[in-house]
Amino acid sequence: LVFIEEAFERLLLYYDRVFSAMGVPACLWRRTGEIYKGNRKFSEFVGLTSSMQVRLCIYELMAEGSAVNYWE
Repeated sequence: LVFIEEAFERLLLYYDRVFSAMGVPACLWRRTGEIYKGNRKFSEFVGLTSSMQVRLCIYELMAEGSAVNYWE
């Protein structure tokens, strides 16, 4: 479990650079669906501001059929 968390942290460091360079909405989420990181375009796309401290899951943004497919 510790190894997986370390790998996830390394992935976050890598995607910090990628997300800042991208001009399209992008986010990174855990297998549980919890959105862990998103770029500014993603925040604008889903209607969040930088001052909002919100825990959001990817399946909350999906249509019901897509959410069911995600968990299958």
